[in-house]
Amino acid sequence: MPPMVPGPLPPADGVQLREVSALVESFVGVGADVPDALQTFEVNADVLLPGLHRFTETVYTVTGAPTSTLVAQVVLLERLVRKLRVGQLAPRVVHQLWLTCFIVAEKATQDVCFRNLDFANLCELPLSHINKMERHLLTLLDWNCLISEDQYTRVADGIRMLRRSASHGRRSERRRRPTPPETPAAKCAPRRAVTVPTAA
Repeated sequence: MPPMVPGPLPPADGVQLREVSALVESFVGVGADVPDALQTFEVNADVLLPGLHRFTETVYTVTGAPTSTLVAQVVLLERLVRKLRVGQLAPRVVHQLWLTCFIVAEKATQDVCFRNLDFANLCELPLSHINKMERHLLTLLDWNCLISEDQYTRVADGIRMLRRSASHGRRSERRRRPTPPETPAAKCAPRRAVTVPTAA
């Protein structure tokens, strides 16, 4: 297997788990079909899936994933979506596809990483299924896991932009909050006189 990255990846300061999770959620479409190439990642209809944001943040937190892994994961997911020419991913596909991209991204960016057995225990999935999904993803990507510095920087900048937009939206919402109207009692209350001191 060839090396997955051409060299050390630059730091992506300001990249946060919440923004990465939101970016992954942007790939999901409620009515999206499951193409044949992605059926390996489909979850049975009788399985109750956790919320994607909660699922991703649980894995991120337990593994202590560094920034380089989070960004590389999004790069691989984007690359697969473009190659398969799918507009959006079906909800019952994205959990396991996201997990597999994370596993491959961690191996691509870290010298020491979790074993597939660790992920099988964490997500309560058979080890054989984790291995199968990893092989299938690598086959779909033609084993191309190289991540250039330009690709890395572009995704990291996009995540930072999401963070700034969310922060700006929260500030704007606070500014737009209306001032509560005065109560009748307050309107009728006598105004307090203000005494202005005069010079002696």
